[in-house]
Amino acid sequence: MSELERSLFQHGIEMSGWLLPPLEATEEDPPEAGVPGTGNPLQAQVSFPELLPNTLGATLHQFAEGLGVPAEACYLVVLCAAASLLPSQTRLVLDPRFGLEAPPILWGGLVGDAGSKEYRIVNTLTRPLKGLQIEHSIQYQSQLDEYKAAMRRRRRGAAIGDPIERPKPITLYTHDCTISAIGRILSRQPEWGLLLEPDGLGDFLRAARARQSGRGTNLPQWLRLYDGCTLKIERGATGPIFVRYPSVSIVGGIQMSVLRAFGNKFVNLGLNLWSRFAWARVPFVPDPDTESGPFPHPRRLLAVVYHRLQKFPPTQHKLDREGQELWNEWDCKFIEPILSKPVDVIRAMHAETKKRAARIALVLHWLDAACSGVPPSEAIPANTLGRGIELALWLQRQSETIFSEVCGSICQ
Repeated sequence: MSELERSLFQHGIEMSGWLLPPLEATEEDPPEAGVPGTGNPLQAQVSFPELLPNTLGATLHQFAEGLGVPAEACYLVVLCAAASLLPSQTRLVLDPRFGLEAPPILWGGLVGDAGSKEYRIVNTLTRPLKGLQIEHSIQYQSQLDEYKAAMRRRRRGAAIGDPIERPKPITLYTHDCTISAIGRILSRQPEWGLLLEPDGLGDFLRAARARQSGRGTNLPQWLRLYDGCTLKIERGATGPIFVRYPSVSIVGGIQMSVLRAFGNKFVNLGLNLWSRFAWARVPFVPDPDTESGPFPHPRRLLAVVYHRLQKFPPTQHKLDREGQELWNEWDCKFIEPILSKPVDVIRAMHAETKKRAARIALVLHWLDAACSGVPPSEAIPANTLGRGIELALWLQRQSETIFSEVCGSICQ
């Protein structure tokens, strides 16, 4: 039994009890993205504890097995996409005395070699979110047409009743890695989050550290965005930009050769940007054999879950009593390991792991609620935090392994 399992057991948390009831359809779910019915064999075959809710976790697990990649890599992509759909003001309040909060912000990357499937995994698991974007765009265009028609009637002197407000577009994701573009989007929708999916994480890492003409780099602003701090841009193209609760999650893929190309700069990268990302290694495997049977695909299931997430209201969460005890124990255990690490980069990774566990728990709590079809409760239970801790530790080991592959002598 691991130390984590022993700690969870002491708090009366059984790992085998982390399964939730199967996902059921609700009246508000989009009809074109139906939920698998009770006849779905996935619901009957689940016999292992999952970090994600029962049906969703089982589907992702079998999807990952079909691709030959770790299930945790798929979990990471879904968690980042889901985090971007939570209202920007949502928080997990860990210690109100010191303002210690976990925002719904996750940055994740899949690392592969030439021919690996990191980009395919990201594209597949974020495609349902892009389907939601199409729905929002169609709705916005319809509202904009109504607004323009009303304005034409007003110019002709016709009465149109109450003043009509010009509709604003909703942007769920973007490929643009510039701070100015992110700021413009968030200023239009301050209550919404945003998913940044760069064409390649290598481009994002270079852009975040690139020097702007006479203004240094944008790196400090990106680090503040990761912390959920206020975004303030004095010289925006359309004037100053101010966003009180910015929420930007990032997900993408990158190849090991790109990381090695950073050379000595990779160490500085690790001290800031690298440690903010959760990383998962994706092995090179042949394409799955689809002739031997149906290949499980989570697209329809994720469409329902993503749709439900954006319907829930913002909430200030707290841990239940057992969860707070578990967090305090987890917090204390991290002090000595962080100080004992001989390399600052590894210390930074460990420090971010502690905070990342709370963020993962927050998103897991909302995914649990989305699969149940009810708004998330204010209190986050200890077993949800336990799941977040376990995944955060797995991702920490992945980050250390990947970092050592790039610059092993420094880690030693």
